[in-house]
Amino acid sequence: MVRNKLFFVFVFMMVLLLTSLIFASKDELAELYYQEGSSLFEQNKFYEAVEKINKALSYREVFPQALCKLAECYDKLRDNTKAVENYMQCIKQLQNPQRPAEEERLLSYVMLRLEVQCGLYYQSGLGLLKQNKPKEALEKFNIALLYQNNYIPAHFGAAECYEKLQENKKALRIYRECVNSLNSIISRSKKEEETLSSALKAIERLDFLGRQLQQLKNIYTTGLLTLANDCMSKKHHRFVRKIVQAILGIDPKNTSARELLSRLNRIDKQ
Repeated sequence: MVRNKLFFVFVFMMVLLLTSLIFASKDELAELYYQEGSSLFEQNKFYEAVEKINKALSYREVFPQALCKLAECYDKLRDNTKAVENYMQCIKQLQNPQRPAEEERLLSYVMLRLEVQCGLYYQSGLGLLKQNKPKEALEKFNIALLYQNNYIPAHFGAAECYEKLQENKKALRIYRECVNSLNSIISRSKKEEETLSSALKAIERLDFLGRQLQQLKNIYTTGLLTLANDCMSKKHHRFVRKIVQAILGIDPKNTSARELLSRLNRIDKQ
C-alpha cells in the first residue's frame, strides 16, 4: 500500500514537471539550458556545455551572457575562430548606450578575454620564434590576431616569421603595415619606438636583398638570352626552347624570352 502511494506521488510529480516544461516560456527554457551549460562548463565538460548553450540560444537569440559562455567553451576546445565569432556577436548585442550595469560588466569582461587570449597566443608565438620554429610561431601569431587584429606586436612577429621562412614579399608588406600603424600613433611608448625602428631596419634589409636578387636575376637571364640567340642562329631550336623555359621560370614577364618562344612556335608550325 505504501509503495503504491509512493508510486502515485512520483508519477504526479513527474506530470507536474513535464507540464511545467511544456508551458514554460521560451525565456525560461533559455535560462534553464544556459544554467545547465554553465554547470557543465564548470565541470570541464565543454562539448556538452556547447550543446546546452546552443539550445538556450535557440530559444533566445539576444542572449549575450550565453554567447560569452559559448565563446569560452570554444576557447577551451581550441576552436579559436568560433570563439572569436561568439565574442564578437556578444559585443554586438551589448552595443546599447543605455545598457544596465550588469551588461556593462559583461562587455568589460569580454574585452578583457579578447585581450588575454591575444596575449597568451602572442607569448606562445614569441617562445616558438626563439626556438627557431617560425612556421609554428606564425600559427600562434595569426591566432593572436584573430582575437585582436590591430595588435601590432603580433603583426611584427608574423613578419619576422615570414622573413625566416624566406617569404620576403609577405614579410615586407607586413613590416610596412606595422610602420604605417606605428606612425599613426602620436605619442608612442618606448616599446613601440623600438618596434618601429626594427621594422624600418627590416624593410631596408629586405629591400637591399631584393635589389641584389633582382640584379643577379638580370645578369643570369641576360647571359641565358645571349646563349639562346646564339643557338637560335645555329638552328638548335630544341636547346633554345629549354633555355627560354628556364628564363621564363625566373622571370615570367621577360619580353625577349617571350618573343623567342613565339618565334619557335611559328617555326614548329611551318
